[in-house]
Amino acid sequence: NSSASASDADRSSAAARRKQQAARQKAMMQRMAARQQAYQAQHLSVAESNDDEQAMSQESELNCSICREPASAERPLCMLSHACWSKSLNQIAPHPEFAESTLAMHSCGHPVHASCFETHCQT
Repeated sequence: NSSASASDADRSSAAARRKQQAARQKAMMQRMAARQQAYQAQHLSVAESNDDEQAMSQESELNCSICREPASAERPLCMLSHACWSKSLNQIAPHPEFAESTLAMHSCGHPVHASCFETHCQT
């Protein structure tokens, strides 16, 4: 009987932890949504003119961060990034099928031509 009551206690403890985690996650998502709304209200205008749309389309055209030239079929752009092993995924979302460490990608967001980056690294 003592083992049955101990396993019941373990299950109720685990259920309580899951409930607390769910409540923390819900609160975090609500805070993030509030921050997004505050940011949008502060930085984005409600009415967009054609000039704003044209400026946004010009911004979406990527240029090499080194030579400032656009991409072409002969010289496509790539995104600078760094890959490393990380244990973050298992810490954020534990799952028995996840490996202890997984590959994590980090990027500064700079687009560059591969040839420009190669030349830049040599200098």
